[in-house]
Amino acid sequence: MPSARSENDFSQPREDKVDCPTEGEKENLRSTIKSLGYAGTLAYGFLNTLYYGVGLVIAWIFFCEAPRGLSLREFTKTFMQTAAFTWAGSQLTKGFRAAVAIALAKPVDALIRRTSMKLNVDYGKVVMMYAAACVAAVFACIASLALIWCFK
Repeated sequence: MPSARSENDFSQPREDKVDCPTEGEKENLRSTIKSLGYAGTLAYGFLNTLYYGVGLVIAWIFFCEAPRGLSLREFTKTFMQTAAFTWAGSQLTKGFRAAVAIALAKPVDALIRRTSMKLNVDYGKVVMMYAAACVAAVFACIASLALIWCFK
């Protein structure tokens, strides 16, 4: 009869499994974010921007070990591998990001409203402005990697 496994015994594989969100729980998070409107969607977008911007740079620097002075073709090939690696990692954090987006929806809504009033711009246009800033931030990270690694 096997003995009870201690907390620090890593010699045997664990028989219990990590609790990942079920499809029903994922759908519940999706519908909750959708019900929060633009603010919930934008909060999730902010978190995706943060994840992909930082994740791409960290994966590039620490995992890809790409040499400097790459040609554009070599950079693109290595970058696509890095992007795939980062995307795979994003699947592990999707539930967490969705839950945090739900928590951040009210502050993001307040930010949108405050910006809308201060700039005297329609709410929807402010949402699009922030969404464009998120996309631009990730592309800036990618462009920075290209400039740093493609030129000696």
